[in-house]
Amino acid sequence: MNLFAKINSLENKTNTEKEIIDFINKYPIEFNQMSIGEISERCYVSKASIYRLCNRLGYSGLNELKMMITASVSDKLVHENTKVDFNRPFEKEDSDFSVLTLIRELYEQTIYYSSTHLNMRELHYAIVELKKARNVILFVDEENYNIAEIFKNRMRTLGVHIDLPDSEYLKLSVAQTSSKEDAIIYATYSPKLNKHQEYFKTLIGNSSKIILISPPTNESFALRATHRLTINTGESPGHKITNFSNNLAFSFIYDVIYSLYFKKDYDINFENLKTLYMKQKSME
Repeated sequence: MNLFAKINSLENKTNTEKEIIDFINKYPIEFNQMSIGEISERCYVSKASIYRLCNRLGYSGLNELKMMITASVSDKLVHENTKVDFNRPFEKEDSDFSVLTLIRELYEQTIYYSSTHLNMRELHYAIVELKKARNVILFVDEENYNIAEIFKNRMRTLGVHIDLPDSEYLKLSVAQTSSKEDAIIYATYSPKLNKHQEYFKTLIGNSSKIILISPPTNESFALRATHRLTINTGESPGHKITNFSNNLAFSFIYDVIYSLYFKKDYDINFENLKTLYMKQKSME
């Protein structure tokens, strides 16, 4: 995760932590060139407070924090200086190689923005919620159904059955019969649509645990989600060649969820996959 995203998504920050983080955001290069004493004086905080923030971020000390700042600044400069038209990434005059290069840049930018906006704490507890759930239900927009189907099948190899309703009627029906023991992965790039408000109202009324995957939104119903995983791409409504960036962003977050769920019981899951592979080979 990008360092700037990590420090800015840190919850329950103390006033002291806010001072240090604000300074890092505004003057990252200057911060890296300063000693701990100079940082302490500049931010009006104690040296112990700086070390506590490093520890809270999961770093061994100030040097590791500075290394992460350096890497994140470089990452930020590279991507912010790369201009991509997410709706129309190439033109008819572009050569085949240019199209390849432009699509690669679109992929890189999409993954960068999607990973930068993810809150790791929310992601961690979303996985915990999925592990505890009696049933897992996945609500998606129609245009992302095929991507969700791949995720559903992958999770099945880990012993997780996911219900994926494929029509508005089924979504409403499933929402109405959901319970507090169910975990709902609600993935949409258009959270403002009225139908989402209706589904959310029903799911919340049934006390279901909702993991919302969407762009940043202040819609009141979305704020009531149990956990929010924010993704962000440069794609906008209107004329576009196709949903390159939106589809990739959802595919990316599904892969991250699958990987973190897999990691919870890594050895067991790996052995199960080996057994499954051997069975498939024996049937060929």
